[in-house]
Amino acid sequence: MARTRDTILALVRLNTGRTDKDTLIEYVCDSALKEAVLFSIRKKQTFRDTVTQRTWAITTGLDYVQVMGTGGGDGATPSNNDDITDIITARIIDSSSDDNKPLIIKGRQWWDKEVVNGADNVQGWPSYGIRLGNYLFFDRPSEANKVLYLRCCTIPTFTSGSTTCPIKNLDLFVEYWATAQVFHSLEQDTQYQRWMAKASGELSIALEADIDTAKDNQMIPSSTYGRTGIGIQSVTYDDEGHPILGSIVQHF
Repeated sequence: MARTRDTILALVRLNTGRTDKDTLIEYVCDSALKEAVLFSIRKKQTFRDTVTQRTWAITTGLDYVQVMGTGGGDGATPSNNDDITDIITARIIDSSSDDNKPLIIKGRQWWDKEVVNGADNVQGWPSYGIRLGNYLFFDRPSEANKVLYLRCCTIPTFTSGSTTCPIKNLDLFVEYWATAQVFHSLEQDTQYQRWMAKASGELSIALEADIDTAKDNQMIPSSTYGRTGIGIQSVTYDDEGHPILGSIVQHF
């Protein structure tokens, strides 16, 4: 079982010999989680504990959905969805049938060359999207009965001292990172560098362990059924143990 923030705090005190840095330690515990998640995104190996699935109804005739800074998104917590850090996969679902298609997320250079302004195109089933600020824009205005489905990455936080590490493989990394930051605040560079090296090594170990666990989960048969916010699904899995969205069979 992952350690709580209070346990990590006690260990950092032992590592540093300081009992006057509790506020800093509590703050950098969340910073450590953010650093780890952003590192995993760069490596394209997102921690499983950070992955969530959310949906938004698309207003007929609009070429965008507000995915952040809004109360939308199937009642997910937090309700404003401001914790979304990265979009892993996206689909457009027809709520009146079993049909669903991938929404391919593109970059700004491609978008400015091929789409420019999706609102100018013929209304239909969106095929491409781009995230700009709080919005996900489509290559065309959406036809009726369409739902945006995102599998996305979030950055969790410790909500209290009794909260266990939200990414269970990272409790050692959080301890080492927080220890390093205390030494950094004390301008003890040698100790800071030593503990940062330990933190870096532990982060790589934690990411590999997460991938290995995901591969073990791949043994789940493709005929296994489970529930998400969308409906009942029959799932197959990729090499990292994540559901392959193209294999989902929708039953509304």
